[in-house]
Amino acid sequence: MTKKEQIMQALYNGLESIMIANKFILFRNKEVELELDSEDRLVNVIDGSSDVIDTILSPKIETIQLEIPLELYIQEEKSKDINIELDSFEEKIRSTIKNNADLNDLIKDLSFTQSETSLLEPENGAAFKLSSFNLVVVFDDN
Repeated sequence: MTKKEQIMQALYNGLESIMIANKFILFRNKEVELELDSEDRLVNVIDGSSDVIDTILSPKIETIQLEIPLELYIQEEKSKDINIELDSFEEKIRSTIKNNADLNDLIKDLSFTQSETSLLEPENGAAFKLSSFNLVVVFDDN
């Protein structure tokens, strides 16, 4: 298994460990349909792109930056403010990723891009709010 795949697995497993307690569905590389019936919170982890940002020749070690897009969907509920719920949900996801020991053992650095939000209104059912941002990790691969 490549180091990139190990990182993706550690990320996915860390999020999967909080999935039931936080009542969300977790996907990897999913085309998300907005005509959902029962799920009100979704997390979609997308395999990202990587770039070599530094190389040491002897022994050969490449330092790689990997950007992993994350999409968080939350369905609007009449009794709750969707913006507050999305902010809280996003903070929980970011915190879980930052504190993931397995992930931190594999990487040198971790950061997040600023999130972008949008309101998505399906033809049937309640509206969804989407928050998307990138997890940026740096790691050595030899």
